[in-house]
Amino acid sequence: MTDAKDEIGKNAENCAAREVQNQLTATDVNQVAVVGSSINPSPIQKLEIDCLEELFEWLSIANLRVLRQTCKRLKGVVDYFIKSNYPSVQFGFGPIKLYTEKIYKLRELDSASRKLIKQITLWTEEPDEISSIRDILPQLERFEIGNSCQFHGDFYKSVLKWCTNLKNLSIRDIAVDKVIGDENDWLHSEYPLIKHIELDDSDIGGPGNAWEIPELKIFFEKNPQIQSFSTTFHFLWENRECYLDSNIKLDQLNIQGDCYLEHGMDRICGLLNTLYEQGFYRRVHMHASFIYEQEDWDQILSVRGMEKLYLVSVGIDIKFPPMSNLREFGTKFGSQLGDYETIAKNLVNVERIYFYQMKSDTFIPFMRFAPRVEEIKIDNLCEGIYFNDGIINLTALNEERKTLNRARKITIYVKENVFLATKWATKSTELDLITLKRIEATSSIF
Repeated sequence: MTDAKDEIGKNAENCAAREVQNQLTATDVNQVAVVGSSINPSPIQKLEIDCLEELFEWLSIANLRVLRQTCKRLKGVVDYFIKSNYPSVQFGFGPIKLYTEKIYKLRELDSASRKLIKQITLWTEEPDEISSIRDILPQLERFEIGNSCQFHGDFYKSVLKWCTNLKNLSIRDIAVDKVIGDENDWLHSEYPLIKHIELDDSDIGGPGNAWEIPELKIFFEKNPQIQSFSTTFHFLWENRECYLDSNIKLDQLNIQGDCYLEHGMDRICGLLNTLYEQGFYRRVHMHASFIYEQEDWDQILSVRGMEKLYLVSVGIDIKFPPMSNLREFGTKFGSQLGDYETIAKNLVNVERIYFYQMKSDTFIPFMRFAPRVEEIKIDNLCEGIYFNDGIINLTALNEERKTLNRARKITIYVKENVFLATKWATKSTELDLITLKRIEATSSIF
């Protein structure tokens, strides 16, 4: 095993850093095993797939990127390993963000490489640049219009008409009474494959501004297959008549923005509850910014069907009552929320928790008092009792978890440097009630 690790490191350091454009995708282990077999394979090539995947867990994603360039067989094995274990990592041509100054690079790709593109975020103010991606539009599954893209013209004829495989459409920075383009005619069409739509006005303006889009009602009624809708507090409120006077049925409503709005959180949350009662949505995921009043917090807690709540900034010492409906909870700065023992006890059915930044000691109460928590993701972990010199004391955390009756096993997701440092120091990241993984192993719903 040691010799194999050494050879991986040697190959990763010495190989030429050349990306293979015509990506070879292995669909199962058997296919991967025969990809690129050679007459005189090296010792590492003779290893079984399971053995290779075990070795890969000791390497960084950057080393894996290099390793996959050494030969076709290792490329196939690495690609299969990444696809199976780290869904957020993209090799080859995955999601692409196009800026005006970068779009020329897309033109330089060969046809085989262009066919691999399934997702594009367009960040350009040049409307003519859409012609550069016309041949790609039919294969796109996700298309995002960035908030610096001032598109002009007929959006349907120029863009959506060609997006025959589109499943996810996101439009940012809506300009007053036009969603995008010169007209809202595209909202009168049917798009049978679209499951998710995002309309984001950056939560700006107020009751005096006319962000009302009457065509929204037509769009949703012509496309009943849409399962989820993402928008802002402000845009939801400005278009409330479209939703109230309709038979729209969504599985999920994602809403975000500043809670300190002129029209008040009481009216927004009252609207949400009315929409819930009429069946407009089944569950809501809320991303709330800048809570400075206890009244706003109380209103948020009153929203029915809320399964996921993320708090960006909290300017008061808020109180957490028992929240039995909540399944996911997150916050940007964990230290703002105060008594985490009470929070852990009152988030009675929460299964997933996300912290952007927190002290390692802060999540200990969830080990002790939150039996249903199964996943904790932390972007930036500060040192504490069980985290020193970049290494997490998993054994101690595991013992803390054992003290809780009927506790579920917890997977903790951390940045790769913490994961690798802990793995090399402790030799194992899999214990009875605690597992440590890289953040890249999480899905996108956090």
